Amino acid sequence: MSKRPIFIVEESSRSVLTLPITFVWYPGFSESQKRKSISSLHSEARKIRPDLKILEVSSKSELIAGKALSAFNLKYKMNNGNIIPLECAFQGSKIFEGFGQLNQLYNFDPRLAKAEARNFHNKSRLIGFKIDGVEFPMYPKTIFYDWLYIQSVLTTFGDFSVFNDYNAYSDIEFNPDKSINCQAYSLALTSLLLINRDPLEVLDMKVEELSRHYGNIDLIK
Repeated sequence: MSKRPIFIVEESSRSVLTLPITFVWYPGFSESQKRKSISSLHSEARKIRPDLKILEVSSKSELIAGKALSAFNLKYKMNNGNIIPLECAFQGSKIFEGFGQLNQLYNFDPRLAKAEARNFHNKSRLIGFKIDGVEFPMYPKTIFYDWLYIQSVLTTFGDFSVFNDYNAYSDIEFNPDKSINCQAYSLALTSLLLINRDPLEVLDMKVEELSRHYGNIDLIK
């Protein structure tokens, strides 16, 4: 057995709720095993909340939208016009004490960029983020990743119909005991912000304004 969160967009309370789910985990690295685990996770979640329409947001998703919205496939458009994988934008924006910013990772393969940044985590302290000449705060802990994800969805994905089809999101790879940032949570937050706002208004939202929404969000931390 294993446990993973489902992130639910609650329109009535204008919040993102986390629903921890215990489910049967199918070990192994094959895509078929991952999909069995996803199916088990979603099945157990619907036993608690039959109203949930869940989208798995990862490269292991069976659905095109779920794959496209993963950090390895979603794109971020930089101010110079370059379009790079969201994962590379996130990892390359990290600033480590004694090493500076890892902006060389903007040009890496997404998985390699993540692995390379992990090496720096093992030998130095993360002290900030910077992209397109703008520095971002370290707290709330997920604020930069969430902002980056929202920007990527609104500028390079653009198919907002996905938010009409789903009200909950999962990421089978996300373990809150080991990780902080979660693309499924970021997508749920994006969906929440778009309920009563124009996409352009959300796109122009500053980090300071975005951070105020965390007071109404039940986060796994």
